[in-house]
Amino acid sequence: MSLMRRRPFVGAGGGGGNLTENITVLAAADSTFAGVGAGDGTGINPEMTGARPFSPPVQMGNRLLARGIAAQAETVCQENGNGAVTTWNEYRSDIVSTGGFASSSRNPTIGGFVPRMTSSSQSITFTPGTNVDTLRFGNIRASAFGKLGVKVDGGVAIEYDQNAGSNGYEIEVIDGLSLGAHDFEFTQISGSAHGPGFIHAYNSTVPAFQIFNAGVRNTTIQYWLGTTYPSSTLAALDVLTPHVVILKHFINNTRSGGAGTSYEDMKTHYKTIFEKCGTIGARVLLVIPHDISGYGAGWDSATAVTFFEDLLANEIPTYTGIPAAAIVNVPQLLFEAGLSGTTEPATYTVLDTNGYMHDGLHAKRAVQAVEGAGMGDALITMFGLTAATAVPTYSVTDLTFSVAAATAAGATPQGNGDQDTGTFSADADFATIDGGTDADHWQIVDGYKLSPSAAGDAANLSGGSGGTYTLTVTYVKDCVPQRVTVTINT
Repeated sequence: MSLMRRRPFVGAGGGGGNLTENITVLAAADSTFAGVGAGDGTGINPEMTGARPFSPPVQMGNRLLARGIAAQAETVCQENGNGAVTTWNEYRSDIVSTGGFASSSRNPTIGGFVPRMTSSSQSITFTPGTNVDTLRFGNIRASAFGKLGVKVDGGVAIEYDQNAGSNGYEIEVIDGLSLGAHDFEFTQISGSAHGPGFIHAYNSTVPAFQIFNAGVRNTTIQYWLGTTYPSSTLAALDVLTPHVVILKHFINNTRSGGAGTSYEDMKTHYKTIFEKCGTIGARVLLVIPHDISGYGAGWDSATAVTFFEDLLANEIPTYTGIPAAAIVNVPQLLFEAGLSGTTEPATYTVLDTNGYMHDGLHAKRAVQAVEGAGMGDALITMFGLTAATAVPTYSVTDLTFSVAAATAAGATPQGNGDQDTGTFSADADFATIDGGTDADHWQIVDGYKLSPSAAGDAANLSGGSGGTYTLTVTYVKDCVPQRVTVTINT
């Protein structure tokens, strides 16, 4: 195992659906990227519990995978703007936190306010849902900070002295791990240790889009604009050096009770962020958000439309140093996907009437899936990639699965619009495709399935007769998309 201070990803890659280098994609926004509104209705925050698989950045990765392009989204960022991490394990089950956390007094960095640990009983453990061999995390240093420890698979803690003579922000790397299942525990060694704003575990042997879902609840565009280390997002860009920044800060600036940012100030803020991205060579993907209810500070639906028209026509063309920029117009995509009937582009009123809004600000899963798919397609175009028309196919036969039992257990069909994720566990034989094991983490990214059921995540069966059905679905094994054909006997 080796430890490096920073190892940036470089380059893009050729066509044919293949990347030759890792591409870091920073999806920076508010609760709409965190996935609020896509939860399963349980837990402390019903709108957040289990929401991560349905959030737009993860759906973006699913879209890339379904089109035969490698993508990894095993990145943890704060889902809340307060550093408390109290709901992390509800947001995604592969996070376990112990002890209470205090918020850092520092400005939020990539992933929000970092958790402050003052006792060794406080820890955060992340177990990625796929095989990995490398860990990266954001580490801040400042005077009067303590020491942070990182344990890999319960081993001896690697210590990071955060008590710096000068403020700083670093990307720490632990690499050289065997490719497989690992867990990473972050804990206090001494003093006032500060946990990571993001945790990124990945398979370094597969060039892929490395997606950082940095959607943080309650944040505004102003969170980006500080320039002082150790934790300013704008300053941290110099260290993370993403290849693409996906920008979608808007609703908390323009909603009633929000930051109350004026039209002209919003234009200024976008210019600052775009041109900062230009200085580090990052491409920018601007997401025009879905319409909301309850604007404030002089904003309304019509003003929001005018703002983005103005931005695209009159502002962005004057920005300097931008390598490339692209637009994902969510209201237009929602119309094209049929979610708003004849209303073009989609408005909040019609989306709500059609049952696609969770509340006045946040959309349900179908909207988030359309948004994520649009972002994935935009990345394919931005990098000149050609989506693969076919990916490797493996077959397994004679799986036994009771459709009647799954239906009785409350399973419901889900289609491509939801793109649920999970490990197929209806029969152990499925996990041994291509000589693999359960640790190979096959993951559904498109096709149909029944979920959940007493037997685990199981496929939605269609088109068969006589009790025998054939399922073809895109799965991901070690972050590489594959087509799997399964014959299931019921």
